[in-house]
Amino acid sequence: MLYFYLIQHSYLVYYIMLLAIAIGLETMLVIKTKLYYQQIKTLQLHHYVELAIWSYLFGILIILARLSRQKALGFIWPHHPDLILYLLYLVILGICLYVTYRKQESSPIVTCLLLALSLPFISKIWGLYYISSLYLMVIALIFRASYKLYHLQQTRLASLSFLSIKEAIDSMHFACMFYIPNGRKKGQIILQNEQMQTLAAHLGGELFYNGVQFHELLKNGNVQTNCKKITMKEKLIYQLPNKTIWLFEEHPLAIKGQTYRLLVAFDISKYYLATKELHAKHQLLQERNHELKLMHQNLVTICRNEEMINSKIRVHNILGEQISLLLSSMRKNKKPDVSDLKQFSIHLFDQLQQKTTYDDHSLMILRQNFQKIGVKLTISGHLPKEGRLAKNFYQIIQEATSNAIRHAYASEVNISILETTKEHQLMITNNGLPITKNIKEGGGLTSMRKKVVNFNGEFTYQKTPLFKILITIPKGSDNNV
Repeated sequence: MLYFYLIQHSYLVYYIMLLAIAIGLETMLVIKTKLYYQQIKTLQLHHYVELAIWSYLFGILIILARLSRQKALGFIWPHHPDLILYLLYLVILGICLYVTYRKQESSPIVTCLLLALSLPFISKIWGLYYISSLYLMVIALIFRASYKLYHLQQTRLASLSFLSIKEAIDSMHFACMFYIPNGRKKGQIILQNEQMQTLAAHLGGELFYNGVQFHELLKNGNVQTNCKKITMKEKLIYQLPNKTIWLFEEHPLAIKGQTYRLLVAFDISKYYLATKELHAKHQLLQERNHELKLMHQNLVTICRNEEMINSKIRVHNILGEQISLLLSSMRKNKKPDVSDLKQFSIHLFDQLQQKTTYDDHSLMILRQNFQKIGVKLTISGHLPKEGRLAKNFYQIIQEATSNAIRHAYASEVNISILETTKEHQLMITNNGLPITKNIKEGGGLTSMRKKVVNFNGEFTYQKTPLFKILITIPKGSDNNV
């Protein structure tokens, strides 16, 4: 170490500053390796290597500081420090050889070679250039410590540890709690995130350290008064003071022969409100459907009553006409002939038995009847002149309109009747709800199709964009039925 007294003071100061930086980085490395190996619970051999390197550098710093002070005072240190450095180096060499043997790594040996540049026998070989070897050693150690710190940070971020797991579950949007359900440690919470702690504080009014007790509180419903339990089958659902709604579920876990319980909670506020709104709409839809059914029944009753009234008026008119003729004959003191009376009774019976005609007037009555219940019928064209075909068209229009009201909740029905030189056409559309499912023909559509087939016609329908029925019947078919 006598060559230290020949080195310029400025070079020595710079070297001590670099050595201090190297010791600072090595100190950080010692602390971080200690914490890292404690988290992963493995053998801390690398930590002992870093601790030995730190001790060696710190010993060099103390020796250089003492030599610098003696040099400044003009004295030579009477005690030779070479033995101290050799002893420290032997300790480091032993640790590095052991780590190399256990870990099958060569980096500890390389580190020993770097530290050997500071040993006293190097000063005898290099002479005044000994300071260059010291600079080389300390700069290499600075780069080594910097790389080790960076690599350790990346390894920590990429590895699973208790802290990383806790950080991960705290960032989740649901709440979770792991606890032991039975045994000597019954109820002990192994792990829970911050969201579950918050929920427990809201529901129980305090922090819970026993998972079994918290689960029992949820099942019994003995929560704070500002929290509300929502009854939905057998599920555990609670509404918190901030109006959020949480669903709690418990699941058993078996890990390495040990039984655990996982209690999770999900924020179902949006889904619950959407389900509640959908249920309300469904209820309203059922009420409207019931009202439509009642209106349809009333419409049938109205039609029957109107038919009865029309029949009564018709009977009244026919009887009134014939009785008036008889009275007129009797006033003239004309005795009715037996044959005339017999013909009168036969003619009266024929008139009463005469069937109702189906014409545009019938369609007008049908439109007025549906208008009474708020359904608008728009009719263009005229019923065919053929009686049976007109009757079938009328009945198809009546059935299709009733179906549109009952099944599609239509408020408008458009009817178009067209007659060409070759055929009769009937098209019916409505503004009801769109049909998304496949249509299974039942009584209504089957009955309409049968009426059309009897006339050798074609019956088709389409679901989109509006439900449409299209009927085509060749002319002259009425004569063949």
